[in-house]
Amino acid sequence: QREAARVVGLLAELEQGITPTTAANLFQQDRLKQLLAESQHYFQKNLENGQYAWIYKKWGFTKDQADKLGLGYAPPVERGLFTYLKSVGFSIDEIISTGLISVIPRGSGIELSILYYDLLQGRITLPYRTIKNEPIYFTGRETPWVTRDEGKYKKQIIHSDKHQHVSKFIFQPLYGKHTLEQWLARDSFIVLSEGITDAMSLELWEIPTVSPVTTNFSSSQLKECLDILEKFDATHMVPIYICFDEEDSYAGLKGAINTAELIPDNWDVYLVRLPLLEGQSKLDINEYFASGKTREDFMELAVWAQSKQLQH
Repeated sequence: QREAARVVGLLAELEQGITPTTAANLFQQDRLKQLLAESQHYFQKNLENGQYAWIYKKWGFTKDQADKLGLGYAPPVERGLFTYLKSVGFSIDEIISTGLISVIPRGSGIELSILYYDLLQGRITLPYRTIKNEPIYFTGRETPWVTRDEGKYKKQIIHSDKHQHVSKFIFQPLYGKHTLEQWLARDSFIVLSEGITDAMSLELWEIPTVSPVTTNFSSSQLKECLDILEKFDATHMVPIYICFDEEDSYAGLKGAINTAELIPDNWDVYLVRLPLLEGQSKLDINEYFASGKTREDFMELAVWAQSKQLQH
């Protein structure tokens, strides 16, 4: 632990009162930050014309927009990321601590062997980033290049009893949480969105948003969000718009209502409904903007929702 502190220039601070455990944690966090930045570099450098075309067809993001959002691509090779991270100086223990590598034990005893595979093979990578554009978490979207059927989205592994090799500093944050303060400094409202590409679409139009990347916010996720809002508006005047998928099954609307019911009554909450066209059975925020709609169009929907007093 003392050696770790020396490596990152923390020895002087250690001698001034920082404990060895704190110093070791700071060292681990610093290395993890470097690992995730190099992983992001690897994913982004592998985006080629075929993947950019798929991204545009799927989500309507241009090449410039995909790059701005930090999208990347994990090639369908078993140890591409693993080999790259080793080549730039990281140890195996450090690499697997990212949660971006599948660790598979085979055999037992003296016959035990460990296999390592890239987790997000063949997927478009979507990063969660800080206000400084530093990646802190990844999820991967299935593409035609995926060789195994493992679901539409695959998430970075987090620390657990089953995955003790993953750093305790790897966790899935609320998407948009780390950039929310930046947007709130300019805009006095927030949109709670459903999917990650919905949130990314709002982000491109500079609309403050957070997303649980599912149909429901948990009470703890909402508390995280409201705590940030509280810093900017202790009087609770910031309107909260909830805009989930519009669909014939009403699943998105039900999720929006469930989310609204978790928010204390002293906040103003409005449900924004996306307009389905004739023949459409589903519409999400990403599809709404991909159809040519703009920030102004979306804000008209928000103003309409507010004027109709669709509060919980």
